[in-house]
Amino acid sequence: AYRLRITPDDDDFTLNVAYGSSHRYERDNADDEEYQTTATGTVESNNVSLTFDDGELNATAAEDMPGFLIGSADLAGLEEAWALVCWPPELEMAFHYAPETVECLNELEETGLNRIPVPYLRETGNGECADLTDADLSESNLGYPLLAHFDFRGAILTNASLYFANIRESRLEGTNLRELQFGYAEVEGTVDDFTTYPDSCSRDGDQLTCRQ
Repeated sequence: AYRLRITPDDDDFTLNVAYGSSHRYERDNADDEEYQTTATGTVESNNVSLTFDDGELNATAAEDMPGFLIGSADLAGLEEAWALVCWPPELEMAFHYAPETVECLNELEETGLNRIPVPYLRETGNGECADLTDADLSESNLGYPLLAHFDFRGAILTNASLYFANIRESRLEGTNLRELQFGYAEVEGTVDDFTTYPDSCSRDGDQLTCRQ
C-alpha cells in the first residue's frame, strides 16, 4: 500500500509518499520505504487534485461517508491507477458508543452509525459505532493480517467477512458480531452484556474468543 501525506508549503504542497505492507502481521513487519516530492494543485475539503513529477492523484468527497474523499492515484511504477481514500488528520467520527444506553450517540444525543471505508479502519483502528455491513475486513489478504487494538464498540458487522486474518486485543463492547462471516480466523477482545456473537465463540468474564 502507498501512504500519502499532504502538507501545505507556500503556494505548493509537500507530498510524503511511503510504500510498504498494507497490513500489520503477527510476524516481523518491514519498515515502509519513503520519499518526498513537491506537488501543485488543489486541496480542499471536498476535492483533491495534485500533480507531481512522477504522477497525479485526484479525489472527491464521498457522498455516503462524510469527511472522506474517494479517488485514484497514478504513481510511477504502477501499471494502472490505484484506488485512493483520503481524510484529514483531525477527522472526528460523529457517533460514539454510550454503554449506559447501549446506543451510538452524537453530540445532540441522536442515534446513528459512522460510515467509514475499510482502509481508514485498517490505518487508524477506529471502528467505533461503524456500519461495517458487508465489509471485507481482511481486504482479500490471505496472509493472516493482524487487526490488533482495534475499537469496534457499538459497530455492526453483519455479513462482514474475515478470512485468514485475526482480530486481537480489541474493544468489542456492544458490537454486533452475530452474522460475522469468518474462517481460518480468530477474534479476541473485551465485551459487555450487549455484545452479540456466533455460537462458535466462547466468553470468559469480559473476554471473548472466537475461532473458526
